[in-house]
Amino acid sequence: MRLNKYIAHCGICNRRQAVDLIKGGLVKVNDEVVKNPAILIQEGDQVSYKNRVVVPLVPKVYVLMNKPKNVSITSSEGVRKSVLDIVQPKYEQALTPIGHMDHMDLGLLLLTNDEELIQKYNEPDAEFIRVFHLSLSREMTLEDMIQVKETKSINQQVINISNIDFLDKEEERIVGIELIQGSVEQLRALFAAKDYLIEKLDCMNFANLTKKDLPRGWFRDLQAKEVVLVKHFV
Repeated sequence: MRLNKYIAHCGICNRRQAVDLIKGGLVKVNDEVVKNPAILIQEGDQVSYKNRVVVPLVPKVYVLMNKPKNVSITSSEGVRKSVLDIVQPKYEQALTPIGHMDHMDLGLLLLTNDEELIQKYNEPDAEFIRVFHLSLSREMTLEDMIQVKETKSINQQVINISNIDFLDKEEERIVGIELIQGSVEQLRALFAAKDYLIEKLDCMNFANLTKKDLPRGWFRDLQAKEVVLVKHFV
């Protein structure tokens, strides 16, 4: 990378202004003043501005994926493919999925290199909307549905379900659930405690992001207004 471009990527100024800084003797490479803006910076070189070491800012990337089944969150789960095998080749930045989904789970998954955002969303007490469509191993009774909604903790961890209902009144194995606080693992444990196995889980809404124009297996960058939304949701 040319030195003036390197300085610009450090967030100090734009490339044209960087040329003036370099020619003015304010930039050093490996502790030596360099006045040639076109010099190429190699891996391992140390660049400083006004005697302060500077490094390029890493652009934040936010990717929304409509996860297909039989794809794991990480490549260490022993299945054929991971979401990073699909998404990562398009990006220079190392991405991390937010939250957890089993390899057979479907639906919306957010990946990013924004460590602060990852930490916020992965906090046990994080509150944000997720809407799931669940296919259960047997028909759910209305009594059990009410008890699930009223449950406030599972395995000594807080869970907050704002709504649950049948998606089809004639198919009582299929329910929709709006989760405000808690994890997919807690959902599975909660239903298992009532003797229901979640056979299929599909995330339809994540922090008010939806599947609109995002077919199964596809992914896209978030728009600027969507980035603002997810940053301020938690």
